[in-house]
Amino acid sequence: MSDDPWKNETNYNVVCLSTSDSSATQLCKSISGSDSLWRGYYVKNYEHHRIVTYPRYPNCPKDLPHTAYADALVAELSGPEDFKLVEEYIRARGRIHCIIFYSNYDFSEQAKTFRKGVSMWLKTSENNFKKLRSIIFSEGDKLNKQIRQFFDEIDIKKNGFIEKEEVELMASKLGENVSDEEFKNMSAIMSNNKDCKVDFNEFVTWWKLGRQNTKVMERLIKLNLLTKQITKDVYPVDFHLEDFQQAEEESYHQYLKYYSSTIENPGIQLLFNAFVGGDLKVDEVGGYIKRFTDNPNTKYSRFVHVVVHFKNGTDIPKAKESLEKLRTMGLDIFGKLMPDEALFVKSFFLMESIEKDNTVILVMRLKLDVQEQFESAISPFLQILNFMFSPKVLSHVLVDFRVKNSFETIFKNNLKGLEAIKDYSFELKADLIRNKMISLLKSYYPLGRSHKIIEFLLNPSDISLEIKSAFGNLLINDDNRQKFNVPLSFLKTILSEMLLPKASMYFPLITAIDGVEFTINTQRVFANVKVNVPGLID
Repeated sequence: MSDDPWKNETNYNVVCLSTSDSSATQLCKSISGSDSLWRGYYVKNYEHHRIVTYPRYPNCPKDLPHTAYADALVAELSGPEDFKLVEEYIRARGRIHCIIFYSNYDFSEQAKTFRKGVSMWLKTSENNFKKLRSIIFSEGDKLNKQIRQFFDEIDIKKNGFIEKEEVELMASKLGENVSDEEFKNMSAIMSNNKDCKVDFNEFVTWWKLGRQNTKVMERLIKLNLLTKQITKDVYPVDFHLEDFQQAEEESYHQYLKYYSSTIENPGIQLLFNAFVGGDLKVDEVGGYIKRFTDNPNTKYSRFVHVVVHFKNGTDIPKAKESLEKLRTMGLDIFGKLMPDEALFVKSFFLMESIEKDNTVILVMRLKLDVQEQFESAISPFLQILNFMFSPKVLSHVLVDFRVKNSFETIFKNNLKGLEAIKDYSFELKADLIRNKMISLLKSYYPLGRSHKIIEFLLNPSDISLEIKSAFGNLLINDDNRQKFNVPLSFLKTILSEMLLPKASMYFPLITAIDGVEFTINTQRVFANVKVNVPGLID
């Protein structure tokens, strides 16, 4: 007796497609395991399944027995010419979950063109009909369990029906809103008796029909599945918790600084600054937010910022408007290329824009009512961070490279490479839990030589080093010094004649940009990447 009662009642409808009446009929008999024709199709009961097969072939009469949906389509074909005869029929039924090409001819490439659900080629000489039947049952069971799981997630009352308040609650968790009219339209389509309740059989039928004409439920399903996919894929590491728990919390500190002079107000700067946990992370986030507002709202602490710094005198309202149009265009392109992921972003995040002084901030802020859902979606990644870093010890990495000269100075004076960067500062800070980092590396995957290099960087446990030296003496030897010591005016030529004319078509104020920052903040992680390049695109 199965522990899933609904499974015993499951029918598997299979379309058997071939190039003639006789071959399609024989395929039906072979797959079902029955020679008895009943109302134009073949039926046989197995232990947990009831399989029903329907014959189809080119130009077959319309009065053949019909099924509203099919769980699988099996095409028995001899070669490419047969495929041409039935291709239109197969593609018109692309919503079918499992499509199988059953032939001695290799149809693996054709199978790849059917992306939805499962599509495969099985070689006739290596797979009998019993195995073919078991694949249909197996793939059908996987789909039915997925449908059942989603139904049960909505059916909070556990009364066997999806009702209005349950849909509203599900939508709220996913950052969506469902109006009364939308719910009525949805239930009218999905429910056979129009009682504004959807039972499991109605839900299964609607799903296998291709989830048609109900935008609300289809949106919720896509968001739910995408969230689970992110949970599965964002960090697919099979790590062992006990390894991390046993790891010693030996902290290590590194501070390295190479410089020719201290640069307070750099002309060029490349900065990476990241904090994980600790009170200083909270302080850093507060300080960052105060740069743009006098009243930081701690509730809005999960965000992604793109900060664009403009030169003095720039028309900031116009710059803001141009950046918003550019963002909209980018989201439209993203939506066409990756519609599911774009739906996820639009449903979980609010898009805002802020202007202050000579700065425009494009904000992508997590909705308050979906913060918990989002945190759960990236929980595997956050778990690893928890084990890598101790809550007692600040986890901080800083990489800061500064050059005194701006590009404006470099281009104006036609400076050579070594002259341009002779006044520089390179700073590296790191405060981490050394042994936990090594444990993570070893539990992830074999890194070969890179593993040894990283382990070497984590030894000894404490380094504090400052070296004052000319950049040329530090990194460049006599053999290649001449290669680096060339005028940099060619960069301005490339920008002004090749890149800027095209970029200006999409963003006319691009020449007024002095620098760009990218910032992300979650519950545990704050990271800021900054590029200051004044005068680069004059």
